[in-house]
Parts: sequence; structure tokens; C-alpha cells
Amino acid sequence: MADPITQVTGSVTNYGTGTTAGTSSNQLDSEAFLKLLVAQLRFQDPSRPTDASQFLSQTAQFTLVERVEELSTLNDQLLATTRSASAVGLVGRTVSWTDGAGKTVEGIVSGVKVTGGQVVLEVGSQEISLDRVTRVREVRPTP
Repeated sequence: MADPITQVTGSVTNYGTGTTAGTSSNQLDSEAFLKLLVAQLRFQDPSRPTDASQFLSQTAQFTLVERVEELSTLNDQLLATTRSASAVGLVGRTVSWTDGAGKTVEGIVSGVKVTGGQVVLEVGSQEISLDRVTRVREVRPTP
């Protein structure tokens, strides 16, 4: 008979939410880790129960997984805030970007908008994603 834990881990390995930036879909999230722990307890050999220290170690690992997820969420929020603050610092500056035709275009940033987590610069009548900016310069005074 196949080892029940092996069967469970084989099916749980690809149970990631994939919602966090940089998270691979084959990483374990806290829910999958908890399911794995419960399955291990359910299918353990009654004549050889899990050692208490091993169980505490697994519980500590579960807590660590939860904390790492919280840190990842906070890191994503910090990155979004930093991007927004950087974009605000571009207001009044000349930025360059490459348009869809491959031509370099430049203009003065007049405003910043955050839509759906994306930072967009308002340059004239155009909206340019912050990711597309290739150069930033001070506005040159007209003689």
C-alpha cells in the first residue's frame, strides 16, 4: 500500500494561490501546509504516533509560513507606496518613454494617477505607465 502522506504531498505540492507577486504556483501556502499537517496526523500509524517535539516543530513551521505570507503582503504594499511616491516626485519634470511605434517621446508630467495598483503618469493628454519611463530630466527654462 502507498504511503498516505506521499499521496497527500503529491497532490498538495501545486496548491499555491499565486496571488503574491513573485510567488510560484508550486509553493505551499498556509492553507496547504495545514491540510498536509492534518493529513499526516490522520494517517499516522497508531502504534507509532508522532513525537510531540516533531509535532511542535511542524506547528512552529506553520506559524512561520503564516508570518512569511504576512511579510510578503506588507512588502507588496510598501512597494506600491514607494512607486506612488516616486511618481509624485516626477510631477513637473520632463520624462521620456518609447511609444508603440518604437519612437522616443517626451513630455512634462502634470499629474499622477493610481489605478488598480498601477501608477500612471499624466503627460499632456496621454497617460503613461511608470514602467515605460526611460529617462527623467529637470524642465529646462525657456530663454
